[in-house]
Amino acid sequence: MKEVGALGTAVVFIGWAMWNLWSLFRIATGLRDRSWQRPLWWTRVGSVALFAGLTTWTWALFSTGLDVSDTCQFVHHEYYDSTYTGAHAAEFRKLFPLHNKCNAHFDLVPPWVNPFLVVCTVVVVAAVAVLLRFGITHLTGLPGRWFRQRSGGSRLVGHLPRLPLDQGDGGSVGGCGRGASASVNHGPTAPRTADSPRPPADRSAP
Repeated sequence: MKEVGALGTAVVFIGWAMWNLWSLFRIATGLRDRSWQRPLWWTRVGSVALFAGLTTWTWALFSTGLDVSDTCQFVHHEYYDSTYTGAHAAEFRKLFPLHNKCNAHFDLVPPWVNPFLVVCTVVVVAAVAVLLRFGITHLTGLPGRWFRQRSGGSRLVGHLPRLPLDQGDGGSVGGCGRGASASVNHGPTAPRTADSPRPPADRSAP
């Protein structure tokens, strides 16, 4: 079971490392094409800073080895002062700042590690703050966008053309009401000439 957990952790770590390598390239190009104004750019910055900080902290914490005295004497060729390390054992067990000294003058943790961890932490906090600002701006802008969409729809309905109403007898529409006669258009009427036959007279009239 431990092997499966270790394998899963290694896969996640490798995948995260590959994504951060690509993010470094995208961060550099984003400075030119103004992608830093987008949330994804700040997500990449925060991810890279977090990955760098965690990797550096883990390396500095476990790079001294299991036996500090052997590391001091045989790796760094420094005198191991057991009296000094015993008196400062509580300080050396702190998670931050990291220190693990062989004696009063030599520290197994490089001097750049703690400042680098501070810089990574500041960058991560800044990226999270910017992402929160993007999120708050998006959430507070939703009611305004909804109101503008609704008001825009109302204006469109108000500008629809109205059908003309016939003001004739009975106020009917299109002249088809009471007392209105509908005319049927049979096409264009040919002009009358002198030789044209006259229509027959209406004999039904009294």
